[in-house]
Amino acid sequence: MIQTFSEKNHKELIYGYFINPYAIIVRMINTLKIYEELKETLEPQAAKKITEILGTIYEELRNTVTKEDFKELKEVVAELAEAQKKTEIEVAKLAKGLQDTRGELGGLSKSMSYAFENEAFRKLPAFLKENYGIEIKERLIREDIGGKEINIFGIARKKWKRSLCCR
Repeated sequence: MIQTFSEKNHKELIYGYFINPYAIIVRMINTLKIYEELKETLEPQAAKKITEILGTIYEELRNTVTKEDFKELKEVVAELAEAQKKTEIEVAKLAKGLQDTRGELGGLSKSMSYAFENEAFRKLPAFLKENYGIEIKERLIREDIGGKEINIFGIARKKWKRSLCCR
């Protein structure tokens, strides 16, 4: 049974609890004792009102953040800030590692390109002669022409015609 505070049922209230008119159980100070003491010197209606106000004040104070709560919160925030610093350091290391990996990958790409080109330098003359009847007349070279790198450049002859061969 839900009870509200009234003169009629105040003696039935359970010690330490007060059920408000909206049926929400609220832990309180001993409102019955306060009411009884105030009723000795005040009108019952005034005693009731003062008791209700004291109960409301008590509940609001109970719901405020205590120094201990605030201290715990400060500790948690400090721990989070420390974790954030560590995370930022690790992210910076990862970014540096990624940058280094990109550089190494670029170097590997260039090395592989040169290795393939060198193999082509060796095998291309025989391949061109066997498959296309093209004979390389001078040594193949790498050359910049018009600001562009030509990876394989050479002079060749096909059936008595002089040709340029480049890739």
